[in-house]
Amino acid sequence: MWVTKATAETPQGEAEALNTAYESGASFERSPVEMFTMLLCSALWDHWATIVSGSTDAKFTDTLRPELTSSHAKNRKIHLDRMARREMDEEDDAAEFEDTQASAQSMADEVYEAYASGTKTGKEDLAGWLGEC
Repeated sequence: MWVTKATAETPQGEAEALNTAYESGASFERSPVEMFTMLLCSALWDHWATIVSGSTDAKFTDTLRPELTSSHAKNRKIHLDRMARREMDEEDDAAEFEDTQASAQSMADEVYEAYASGTKTGKEDLAGWLGEC
């Protein structure tokens, strides 16, 4: 499905473009398997939950795929946090986990900032990442 610039400028059009980018990311059929990726995905889902829960436009939120709802985003964040913590062995250093988490958060913040800039690429990148997560 091609989304034209005029269509993407409406709340429904923006949601449709995000749905398409999400589907593209999901088509890779990957799941996070390393701690860094789990923490990155968790932070991305946290940003997305904030975006969607802060939206006051029902046309936008109602057009999003079920996977992109605020409640789903919050559940994915919790799930990925738990998975990442399970990846830690008893002999792993807690400081190393915190460093990895900080690095992942920093990268997620960059993706979020690109989304917040309002560019088509920034928005599609975030939704594509969520599809891969």
